[in-house]
Amino acid sequence: MSDGDIVGTYDLEKKVEDTLILLDLTHANYGNPQRAVMIEEGIEELVYTKQGMGKAHRFALAGFGEEDKNKVYVDFEDWAGAESIMDVLYEEIEIMGHQAKFSPALKIGFDAVVKSMQKLLEGKTFRILIISEGKFVSEQDPEWKEMVDIASKVGIYIDAVKLGMNNDFTLKRIAQATNGDYVECKPGEIKSWLPSFATVKKQMDINKSEADKNLKGLLELIAQPLITIRDEITKPGDLVDLMDEGKQEYKCGICHMRYCMICKGPPFACGAYCPSCNRFFHVHCASGWAENSEDTPNNVFKCPVCFSLCKVPGELYRVKVLKGRLKDSFLPPDKQYNTKKIKAGQMGDEWYLETCTVCGNIFESEDEDVYVCGNPDCGALYHKDCLDKTEDHHDGRCRYCDSPLRRRFDSSRGVQRVV
Repeated sequence: MSDGDIVGTYDLEKKVEDTLILLDLTHANYGNPQRAVMIEEGIEELVYTKQGMGKAHRFALAGFGEEDKNKVYVDFEDWAGAESIMDVLYEEIEIMGHQAKFSPALKIGFDAVVKSMQKLLEGKTFRILIISEGKFVSEQDPEWKEMVDIASKVGIYIDAVKLGMNNDFTLKRIAQATNGDYVECKPGEIKSWLPSFATVKKQMDINKSEADKNLKGLLELIAQPLITIRDEITKPGDLVDLMDEGKQEYKCGICHMRYCMICKGPPFACGAYCPSCNRFFHVHCASGWAENSEDTPNNVFKCPVCFSLCKVPGELYRVKVLKGRLKDSFLPPDKQYNTKKIKAGQMGDEWYLETCTVCGNIFESEDEDVYVCGNPDCGALYHKDCLDKTEDHHDGRCRYCDSPLRRRFDSSRGVQRVV
C-alpha cells in the first residue's frame, strides 16, 4: 500500500498526526498584506514538508479574532491533501476585527481536534499550532487555562509561533504546559521556522480511562449552550408566531413533534435552538439525548443535524440530578385504571383534531377505535398499536399521567378529555 492510499485513514503502524492550525486573523497579526503573505508562505512550507513525510498526516485550519467571527475553514474530514488547505488560505481568509479573546479562540480549535480524537484516541498524535502576535484581551479568563490543563491530560500538544518581540509570554506558557514547541520570531522569519513543526511528536503516554474522563471534561467546556426560545420572545407577536400550528420549524429535531413528550408543553414552554445550525429542540428531549450518549458528559450532546456540541441548560440538568438523588420522593402513582375503548366520533364534532399521546398523529376516521386512559383526571388518547408500545417501553403506564393501566377495556358512549 502506498502513502497515497491511506489519506485520512488511521494506520496504527505509522506515526500519524492530526494538526489544527489556529491562525490569528486580527488586524495586528494579519492586516498587513506583506505580513499575511509571509504567514501564508510559511504555512505552505509546513504543510508540504509534512506531506513529504507521509500522506496520512492531516491538517485542519481555523481562524480567530473577535469572538463572533471565529471560524473553522477546513475541518479534518475535509482534508484532501495540501491543496485543500492552501486553496482556502489564499482565497477565503478574511480579517476578523482588532482584538481576540483567547478562550473562544481555543474553543473553536479544540472542537475540531476533539471530533478527530473521538474517533481514535490511541495510535495517533493530536496537535494545535497557534500562529499569533500573542496579544489577547481577557487573558485572566480561567476557561482557557482549564482547557490547557485538560489538553495536557488527554495528550494534545499545543505549539505556538509568536510573531513579534512583545513581552507577553502567554503562548510560551501554554506550549510548555502541554510539552508543545514554541518559537518567537519576526514575520520575515516565519517561512524558515514553520517547517520545523513538521517533525512528528511522540504520542503522549496517558492512561486511557483517565484520558476518556478528561476528554469528557473538555467536551463540557467547549460545548455551546442551547439558545432557549424564551430569549427569542420579545413581543406578543413572537408568541403568536410560536403558537402557529402550521410552523414546521417548531418540530423538535429529536422527537419530531411540536409538543414535548416529557412535559407535554407547546414549543414556547421548553423550546431551544442549536447555536450552530438553529435547529429547534425541546430541552427535555435534548437532556434525554445527552444522558443516552455514551461519548459525551450527561449534560452535553451532539446536534443530530450539524453535529455541534451543545450543552443542556444548567437548571434543567441540576433538577434531573436532584430528582435522581431524591427518587424515593418521586414515586409514580400506584392506582390502576381500566383502559376505555371508544370510537373517534364519540369525542365530539372536532374529533379529527385530537391526537395520540404517543405518536402525536390524528385519528383517521369516525369509526376508528380510540383507547382512553381510565384516570378521570387524565383521559389521554391512544391508537391501539401505540397503547401496546406503552406495555413494552413504559411498564404499561400512561404516557401522560404515569398511572398503571389495565388492558381490560371498558366501553363508553363518550369521553371528556381533561388535559
